[in-house]
Amino acid sequence: MISVRYITPEQVNSILSEATTQLLHRFMQERAFKAIHDAEGTWWYHARIFAIQRVLKYFKAKNELICDVGAGYGAMCPSLKPFGHVAALEPDPEARIRCKEMCDELLDATDLNDLVQKESEKFTLVTFFDVVEHVEDDLGFLKSAHKLLERGGHVFVTVPAFMSLWSELDVLAMHHRRYNKAHIISVLEKAGFEIQYASYWNMMLIIPAFIVRRGTGKAGYSAFGMPKWIDRIFFEWVKLESRFMPRFSLPFGTSVFVYARKK
Repeated sequence: MISVRYITPEQVNSILSEATTQLLHRFMQERAFKAIHDAEGTWWYHARIFAIQRVLKYFKAKNELICDVGAGYGAMCPSLKPFGHVAALEPDPEARIRCKEMCDELLDATDLNDLVQKESEKFTLVTFFDVVEHVEDDLGFLKSAHKLLERGGHVFVTVPAFMSLWSELDVLAMHHRRYNKAHIISVLEKAGFEIQYASYWNMMLIIPAFIVRRGTGKAGYSAFGMPKWIDRIFFEWVKLESRFMPRFSLPFGTSVFVYARKK
């Protein structure tokens, strides 16, 4: 006798709902990756690179074994190569193709937990450039990063600042939160890190960013698509304040930078 299994309307709706959620999630991922990719040639990206390199030079990073987590298309890899061997961790299949060309090594893992199983205590520097905000369990995520580092190794984290700046860009990028400095420091300390430097960044543009985002709920994408001469002005403007880092900690900004050592 043939046994026939019937699916209830509720089960059908559940299956369709799950499939729709997966498709929507993938669609938003693709849009987020495009937005990030489009920003790579702008004043914001280049000014952030300038600030990141200043911090690494100040703390005398040299001949490091670097793991860049959430490397995307690998745009940060060339800027990290002066400080050591750069291995990239990136789960997105399309991004991995470009990332392989940009970095010294593309790691054979698709998530941090998988990498910990293979490369425990291998690296001297693990970087998370605007990555942690995408993870629901940020504490568990950074505890995994702790396991990747050899004793005395460092982690470099940048995250978007202040929930008051929450906008459609955060929704598009599937962020779980924005941070203030005390919040991200607390999470890193609980994960087993000793903070060596923490500062806000992009202080000069926080007021226009706040006005645009609170007034319209939008992210101000036009700031990433301006004429080259205006883009250059913005770059030099933010670069100027970055020269105070890391000797000084800036009091506010649109991002938070934290450099910390594994205890």
